[in-house]
Amino acid sequence: MPRIRGFSLIELMIVLAIITIIASIAVPSYMNQVRKSKRTDAMSALLKMKMEEEIWRSDHPSYTSEMGAAGLNLPTTTEGGYYTLSIPEATAYAFTLKATAVGDQANDGVGGQTCKILTIDQNNNKSPDVCWIK
Repeated sequence: MPRIRGFSLIELMIVLAIITIIASIAVPSYMNQVRKSKRTDAMSALLKMKMEEEIWRSDHPSYTSEMGAAGLNLPTTTEGGYYTLSIPEATAYAFTLKATAVGDQANDGVGGQTCKILTIDQNNNKSPDVCWIK
C-alpha cells in the first residue's frame, strides 16, 4: 500500500502558531513606525506656522493668535489630517504653537513619552524634545 504524502493537522497548527507569534510582534512595531512617519506632518506644519508668525510680526506690533483669515490664514489641521493646530499663546514678544494628535495618532510615543501634543515657540524650543525626529 502506497504511503499518502501531505501535511498533518498538527504540522499545520504549528506553522499557524509560529505565524501568529511573528505577526503579534511585527504588527505593533509596524504601527509605531507608521505613527512616527505621520508625526512629521505635525512638525512640518508647526515649522511653517512658526515662519508665518515671524512674517506676521514683521508687519504688526505683536504675534497673532488667530489661525484664520484675520491672522495667519492657515488651516486648523495638518495636511494629512493627523493633527489639529492651534496658537495657545501669542504676545508682542513670544508665541507658542501646538499640534494635537487626532485618532490613532494620539497613541504615538517614544520610549514611554507620549507624543500626542507637540509644541514649538519663538526661540525654537520644542516639546517634548524626544518626539521631534532629528
